[in-house]
Amino acid sequence: MLNGNDCPYDFEDFLDVPEPENRTQKPRLSFSKDDQFAQNETLHKAMNGVRSFRLRISSDGRTLVLDPQGPCNMTFTPVGVRTHHPLGRLLRERGLEPPLSFLASWEEELHCWIARYDGLTPPPGKQAAAKGRKERG
Repeated sequence: MLNGNDCPYDFEDFLDVPEPENRTQKPRLSFSKDDQFAQNETLHKAMNGVRSFRLRISSDGRTLVLDPQGPCNMTFTPVGVRTHHPLGRLLRERGLEPPLSFLASWEEELHCWIARYDGLTPPPGKQAAAKGRKERG
C-alpha cells in the first residue's frame, strides 16, 4: 500500500467486500444433464437417513416438494442420489435444461422439504434471447 501523501485514494471511503457465500453450506438438490438427482452433503445430513419421498413438481418446474409422509414415489440411494428420467423430462418440458440447482428448506408447518430453483441455467425466455445473440454474434 502506498503511504500518506503518495496515495491518490482515501481508503476511509472504501467498503470491505464480504466473503462469498459457500454454496455447499446450504441444503441443495442438483439435477445433472444425465438426469441424476442429488443431495449435497448439507441436505443429506439434514434428511437424517430419510430416503423415500412423495416427489411433486410445480407447473412451472421451479419448485419441488419432497414429502416424507408419502405416498412415496421416489427413493434416494443411501448416499443421496437417484437417476430420475421422468423428472428430467418434466423439467425439460417446462424449459429448464439441466444442470439445475434447487435450494431446499424444511417447512415445519407443511412437514416437507420445499426446493426452489436457484440457477445454473437461464430461466425460460432468457435462454432463447441468449441463443439469438450467439447466432448473430
